[in-house]
Amino acid sequence: MRQNPFVRWQLWVLGGITLLLMFRVLSGPPPRSGLVVMERMHAESLVQKAFEVERAIEVSVEGQGSFQFAETGDKDLAAYAWIIDAETREPVWQMDQNNTVRSKGSLATVSDELRLKAGTYHLIFASYGNVLDGRLNRDQREESDWEDDERDWYVVLNLVDGKETDVHHKHVDAQDAPVFNGERLVWHSGPVKNKAKRSYLFDVTAPTTFTVRATGEFSEDVNDYGYIVNELSGERVWEMKHDNTMPAGGVAENRMVSAKLDLNPGVYRIAYNSDATHAYDGWKGNPPYNPAGWGISLTTDENSQPVLAFDPWTTRQPMLSMLSNTDDALKVATFRVHQKQRFVLYGLGEMKRNDRYDYGWIERMPANTAGVDAYFIEDVEDRHPDSDRSVWEMTYEASQPAGGDDSNRRSVSFVDLVPDLYTLYYRTDGSHSFSEWSNGEPAESERWGVAMFDLDGMGDIDIVEQLDLAAHFHEGEHEERIEEELAIQLEGLEEIEAQVATAVEAAVEAAVSAELAYVAPAEPAAPLPPSALFFEPSDVLISMNKLGNDVDRYETLELQGWARLRVVAVGEITPSGNQYDYGYITKASTGEKVWEMKLDNTEAAGGDEANRIFDGTVELSAGTYRVHFKTDATHSFGGFNTPQPALPDAWGITIARDR
Repeated sequence: MRQNPFVRWQLWVLGGITLLLMFRVLSGPPPRSGLVVMERMHAESLVQKAFEVERAIEVSVEGQGSFQFAETGDKDLAAYAWIIDAETREPVWQMDQNNTVRSKGSLATVSDELRLKAGTYHLIFASYGNVLDGRLNRDQREESDWEDDERDWYVVLNLVDGKETDVHHKHVDAQDAPVFNGERLVWHSGPVKNKAKRSYLFDVTAPTTFTVRATGEFSEDVNDYGYIVNELSGERVWEMKHDNTMPAGGVAENRMVSAKLDLNPGVYRIAYNSDATHAYDGWKGNPPYNPAGWGISLTTDENSQPVLAFDPWTTRQPMLSMLSNTDDALKVATFRVHQKQRFVLYGLGEMKRNDRYDYGWIERMPANTAGVDAYFIEDVEDRHPDSDRSVWEMTYEASQPAGGDDSNRRSVSFVDLVPDLYTLYYRTDGSHSFSEWSNGEPAESERWGVAMFDLDGMGDIDIVEQLDLAAHFHEGEHEERIEEELAIQLEGLEEIEAQVATAVEAAVEAAVSAELAYVAPAEPAAPLPPSALFFEPSDVLISMNKLGNDVDRYETLELQGWARLRVVAVGEITPSGNQYDYGYITKASTGEKVWEMKLDNTEAAGGDEANRIFDGTVELSAGTYRVHFKTDATHSFGGFNTPQPALPDAWGITIARDR
């Protein structure tokens, strides 16, 4: 039977309506209109829109976000909007418990009005949740289904009083340096991402009052924070702590500080370090009201004397330098330090995060060297930093971009040296150097190499010899010829060798044990007991040393009976008592702490004032224990970002039987 044409037409119409309805459901609601519109946001995202107001206006705000939990009494917002003043970076309006109502499930609805004066503003919407990722318990995770609301999220600003022509949309650039009215910006770290270190050296020539502003993360431990160090003394003159910060908006761990700081003339380093989670562009919970402020900034009054970046080349002459290095170079210089003093090491080279190509380092000369010339000849082509003797190295982590290619890095370090004989090295690989830049040339390329400066004007060193060893081994000459030529170049070192041999002989005679044969420097690097350097190998029960960043280790200690143990631990504890790198002992069965490394039971370990050492005895009864050592994301073995301790290799904890 033939189908009625009218029926066929009805079927076509019904099919079309069905397709339109399906398209409408899948595509979501139609685009909203308004003065400023924000919609189609997604969970775990941050969206910003900037707009400029020429004259004061009044606007209405309509929008929807989400509460953290679907429970009726819950008031914590997981997804919400706010507006900040682009100049002050402070919020002028935000969705909160006072202006938000629960509409359906976990949906939060806002309807509000506010007046905006002339200026630039950022409308921001964040949806990372009100609790840091991973810190919800199982029941909370089951109740926290707010992410399913994302299709219903939106924010619309409409004009209530004023002219639309007075409002203009602008581009948001988080990298723009903040502007502080009436203040001169000295330095800004920029928004800091995860696992980052930012620092800046500045020279204060007259007593100056600064304002330091910082935003970071504080939980059970310090995670993302800033500080300022006096490089002349190594003292940390200001530090961001939980006690001197206030909530910054977003999750509770977000903290901020704005403080005045008076600094006397000197050289200072302002620094900011972040760990591996929750930072700019990698949030694990809702960010602060000013997301781009995650980092640190330093300002002075606009009428004060300008504060310039510290550059040793502008005010000092190098005491020792190896510059304008070409491909395949290996240069060495031996020098003697007569009194304990602090030096500036300036290095320019080629480094990436996991590789070094052109770089310098300093080693302490071994006291038992048979001959200085023989020492240089031995394995000269494979000469790299020796961790047992190295006192300074150029590293990627402790350097800054030097212009040109990303691998061009500038390192400015402050190093304390005690009386002894040292060797400064600089080596390059077969490409990208002063002879020919295979990638972008750095600024001040003639400094490609390393230079050593006196910091306080009291420097006194004797340069024993400077050599270019690469000229020999790259020509493939026979070892005997190398030895012969080096011996000629090192004439006059016999007297130094005799001095070293005499010092060794005298130290051996004075040592309590001939096996130790410890040669103490003419002046100790720090007031440390000599016993801290030695253990009888047979007495050592636990040894966790040379520990780097982000370590949380423990080893089990079994005691068959009561024991008196010798504990030596070197770590980082600030003068205020904050423990960053430290050790402790717990009972394995209960987790109860029976000993802990703290400020009041440790002593200065040399270098930065936060370097601390415990060298003492601990008495424990029979049982099973766990020996722990934890480090944070900065300042540890292999990456000290402030002056290192006298015993860098001991960074960690060692436990031995007490004799």
